[in-house]
Amino acid sequence: MRSDAFFVGRVGGLFHILLKLRWNQATMPRARWAWRPRDGTVRSGSLHGRGGRMERTMAPGEELETIVLAAREDLWTRLIPWYRRSHRVLPWRETSDPYAVWVSEVMLQQTQVRTVIPYFERFMARFPTVEALARAPLEEVLSLWKGLGYYSRARNLHRGAQAAVDRYQGNLPDDPRELQRLPGIGRYTAGAISSIAFGVRVPVLDGNVIRVLCRLFAIEEDPSGTRTRNRLWRMAELLVPEDDPGTFNQALMELGALICTPARADCLVCPVREPCAASRLPDPTALPVRPRKRARPEVRAVCLAVWNKKHDALLFGLRPTRGLLGGLWELPSGSAARDESVEEAARRISRQRLGRDLEPRIRPERITHLFTHLKLILEVASCDRPLEHLPEAGEVTGEVPEEGAGGGSGTVAFDVAYVAFRWVRHDAWSALPVGKATARVLAGLHQEASAGRAGTGTGPVR
Repeated sequence: MRSDAFFVGRVGGLFHILLKLRWNQATMPRARWAWRPRDGTVRSGSLHGRGGRMERTMAPGEELETIVLAAREDLWTRLIPWYRRSHRVLPWRETSDPYAVWVSEVMLQQTQVRTVIPYFERFMARFPTVEALARAPLEEVLSLWKGLGYYSRARNLHRGAQAAVDRYQGNLPDDPRELQRLPGIGRYTAGAISSIAFGVRVPVLDGNVIRVLCRLFAIEEDPSGTRTRNRLWRMAELLVPEDDPGTFNQALMELGALICTPARADCLVCPVREPCAASRLPDPTALPVRPRKRARPEVRAVCLAVWNKKHDALLFGLRPTRGLLGGLWELPSGSAARDESVEEAARRISRQRLGRDLEPRIRPERITHLFTHLKLILEVASCDRPLEHLPEAGEVTGEVPEEGAGGGSGTVAFDVAYVAFRWVRHDAWSALPVGKATARVLAGLHQEASAGRAGTGTGPVR
């Protein structure tokens, strides 16, 4: 027993020393890495031969470009074959159509692949060409996009298709600079289209690529900063090969999506584990450096369920095409001032939006929805008094809460003048393009309407 305990103690002590040494090495401030091939020499420019490892041997003033140039050929030989063996089979990868690449890249922004797949297939079936998308009414495009979120993407895609028809007869150009002239296409999307669909040697830099590069080359600066972001673009540019740049760009993105994820770095199966700097850190996921998140401003708002009993229809307002939830329909809504009760806000919004007090009563539903830059807390009110005629669209009448009155700077962005009103029967709500918060409200109202209790004033209130 004593010998066993002695052995365990000595081994534990040795492990502690080794762990401490590795930690001290990993936390050296702003260290630079050099690429050392297996023959033991450090070369500038292209790397000849395969294999190597990262070591902290470069002088502090050595340019990072030299390291990237020395590493890239070895990365090509490791990463491209891995991608060809292991990449996911996805519908947009089964074609080289630049329009399909464009649609997929727009949908994949801020959205997971498994969510995008059915939306992409429905979208391409309905709008198979740039011309088909350009001819479609915006409302139909937004309706197909419903549930995917970030509706400005759909609006810009629609505008971009119209511009592509006007300027290029519906044929997307292969020049990334020309692509960036189209609405909604930035440097990343242009690089993806040009490299994947046309084989042009241009880089891509999305969240996955940023993470992979920061870990490969031990970039310890915040990648959201302009200087660091420009360096990462330069690194990505240097890494792209002349031959088959699209495959390499997709391989970088696939590595970040499958293996080198934000919360986990699966180094044991990573094809670039040996040369990767972060693979020897105690916690590879410490890179990239994450900026401190700002708290979202909170906006309290009330939406009004206004029924037309004659037609068993609900009143909707159409938001302007630009801005928050642009081009979507919603129940007449407005934000509440800080010093306003929900009941007071509901009556004021009824007067401002509809021109009269419809005696709204607050329902038990309370919807919380997170936008990129604000947190929305949405109350729902049922209006007992009838409204038989559509209100006038245009400017909101009466006093509107000042900026920040609803709890943050998102108030003005939330309160808009509707461009149109429409009565919609409950059996047609599903075809209407609405935001997620409105969809959740409608789900509860639809149950009442289906049960024959809509507009009777007998629904639950608080």
